Amino acid sequence: MPDARGWPYPTCGQPVMASCRRATWAERWKRAIHERNTATMARDLADLTAAIAPSTPARRPRRAGVQAYTVEQVAEILNVGRDKVYSLLRTGQLRSIKIGKLRRITDQHLAEFIASHEEAT
Repeated sequence: MPDARGWPYPTCGQPVMASCRRATWAERWKRAIHERNTATMARDLADLTAAIAPSTPARRPRRAGVQAYTVEQVAEILNVGRDKVYSLLRTGQLRSIKIGKLRRITDQHLAEFIASHEEAT
């Protein structure tokens, strides 16, 4: 149905331009090939994942004796702020190890810190 100027209203609600024109045979063909390839790739990926999954070794279990915590985790365990944990590390009251740029507090360090504060009170 044309408007006042005689221009037809596009079916997509947009001004008449290239994006609203009907797809050519070649465009429809390319879209069909793309959709078929996408579906085929997704199916192949699912098959490959299913084939690999049983042969993938399970995660190595953690060693039972050592657990290392981040500063944020220690702050949560001790119910204090992150800045307080860094302050304890800076003053030497709480020990830690560095792995590259990362700082980790082992469960042994945490136990020593807690034991030293239990003795003080």
